[in-house]
Amino acid sequence: MEPTKVKSEKSIRNKMLKWGIALVAVVIFVSNGYSFWQQHQGSENTSTLPSVTADTRILAEGVVAPTKISALNFAIPGLVSEILVAEGEEVQAGQTLARLDSQDVQARYEQAVATLAKSRASKNQQLVLKQAELARLQPGYEVSKADYERVKKLYESGANTKQELDQSESRYLQASAELQGANDSLRLLETVATSTAEAEVAEAQANVKYYEHQLAQTELRAPFAGIISFINFNVGEYITIGSTNLTESGISPNSSVQLADLSKWCVKTDDLTELNANNVKPGAQATVKFDAIPGLEMTGKILSIRPFGEKRRGDMTYTVTIELDGKDDRLRWNMRALVAIENG
Repeated sequence: MEPTKVKSEKSIRNKMLKWGIALVAVVIFVSNGYSFWQQHQGSENTSTLPSVTADTRILAEGVVAPTKISALNFAIPGLVSEILVAEGEEVQAGQTLARLDSQDVQARYEQAVATLAKSRASKNQQLVLKQAELARLQPGYEVSKADYERVKKLYESGANTKQELDQSESRYLQASAELQGANDSLRLLETVATSTAEAEVAEAQANVKYYEHQLAQTELRAPFAGIISFINFNVGEYITIGSTNLTESGISPNSSVQLADLSKWCVKTDDLTELNANNVKPGAQATVKFDAIPGLEMTGKILSIRPFGEKRRGDMTYTVTIELDGKDDRLRWNMRALVAIENG
């Protein structure tokens, strides 16, 4: 090999080695600089990020319900004769909603009234008869008394005989005895007999009041103003006395009529387990959102916590009622709600 050619190849290799070393140095420098920049930036970002506080509120699902619901039923069984309202109708407190057939009860009431009148009349009639008898005997007694006093004076003056005096005295004593007997009979009637009559009158009065009450129970009336949410019978249907217990959704399948006051809403939830329920107190604040009304958020407070639990979905849960602050016309009964309750 020629010397000039060997020298040229060696020179090329030296140059390539130098460029390789320089390139490695640049890569190391850039890598270290980038790492330093990342650390510096991370330090700056960490120092400027706000602290995050954990949400300790208790979350639960519930449903919207009226604060006042009443499941109404007739107090006595009977045949429905009239329905005076319709579902969705607004009614006032004391308004008659429906009636049962009251013909039989009305007849018994009228009979009781007649018996009372008869008892009162019988008592008065007995008193009138005794008073009339006393009045009838009084004049005869007065005449016999006056005659006896006259004959006695004549006898004392010698104008009459002893026999005439005895006869006059006998008539006077008989009239006096009859009058006294009538008077005693009247007094007895006013005490013993009258007491019996008064007892009969009292019994008749009690019967009248009983059937008045029975007549009142043939009418179903609204205990407060509200909306008829549903009617569970028809005219001509025989009603039995059933349970009026409300379900968790606020419905009583055994009630005749259900009345609700829709002027104020609450949210009922049975999602709280025994662990969560123990951390919730009446009066605690709550925030409520609604699936059907995006963007609506309402505040409220815990109105009540049912004291007994029920097993649902394998857990012991307690029903909690949240009273909502304010109103919103878009709210409807049984709408789903998400509740966030302040813990503790």
